[in-house]
Amino acid sequence: MTCTQYRILFVILLILPVILTGCREVDTSNHFTLMLENGVGATSQLDKPDSPMEWGKYHPKNLRDGDNATCWCEGEKDGYGVGETVYVPVPWHVDGMSIRNGYHKSKELYEKNSRVKKADIAFHVAVPVAGHVTQTGQKYTLYSTGEKTTVTFDDSMEKVTFSPDVNYSRISALVKKLREENKKKPVGEMKLVAGLTIRDIYPGTKYKDTCISEISFPFTKKPVINEMQNTITVGDEMLVSDVNSVFQLLDTSPGNYWAIVIRMPAKAEGRVETGYRLYYLPAMKRVMLHINSQSLTGFTDIYGKPTGKEEKMYLQFINKAGKEDTLKLNPYDLLQYINKE
Repeated sequence: MTCTQYRILFVILLILPVILTGCREVDTSNHFTLMLENGVGATSQLDKPDSPMEWGKYHPKNLRDGDNATCWCEGEKDGYGVGETVYVPVPWHVDGMSIRNGYHKSKELYEKNSRVKKADIAFHVAVPVAGHVTQTGQKYTLYSTGEKTTVTFDDSMEKVTFSPDVNYSRISALVKKLREENKKKPVGEMKLVAGLTIRDIYPGTKYKDTCISEISFPFTKKPVINEMQNTITVGDEMLVSDVNSVFQLLDTSPGNYWAIVIRMPAKAEGRVETGYRLYYLPAMKRVMLHINSQSLTGFTDIYGKPTGKEEKMYLQFINKAGKEDTLKLNPYDLLQYINKE
């Protein structure tokens, strides 16, 4: 080799480990612990009860109850809550986030209480801390994903819907690294959690308390079947496709999170074997069901009635004994959607 070739080889060998490390490394150093009660948490809460068994009127669980007349209010004593954060679970791979800013019980209460003008929304992977469970909650370690969206709100009672800045490939890599680091000890359900931090406010006419009534995560794309091509699409993506199969879209949950698909052979004589499949549409993933089932029949709440709350959705099916049964569906368990290989 010439001197020039040796120099080039030396430089390549010098930078190659850096390149490889940069491609593989996922930072897990930025983390903190937080108690999530009923799946949610906050750095403060207005009029928080002394008893750990009581939620209080302004608990952050109100953000996920579907009732605009309830709210979370920050609990800073002498200020407007700038810097306070509320944490809510995020269904995996949804494409939207909706917020009802302020206290929506009435227009009068909306104006009297403060509202968020500007907020940072950061995303974390939450890993349960073993042994730290109470009757009301579970302690988690929250690892920053590095994903953050800044939102500025108009001073209006209209619901605001937007697409947060989330890199799901980066989050998947973080989940896999955390699973690897915790492989020697049991790890419960990992969640994706959004932390909304108040950065600026619209002051209320009477109270400093800054409130938010609802946070939800809509999935706006609906599955569409193309019988001519034996395919089902969701938006611009292919959910199922097989020239040797015929697909039927049996049912879709009200919020478009879940779909039941029937698969049959395209060419069959005599008795046709029918297969029932469940798909989680935001992640475009088939959910493998460990149930003794003859068929899947639809979606319901725990009382057998239709529901629009995807986090309280149950799958209806006929078990091997020929009886109706249900299975609670979980849009928050990251490990059921992320490849474990």
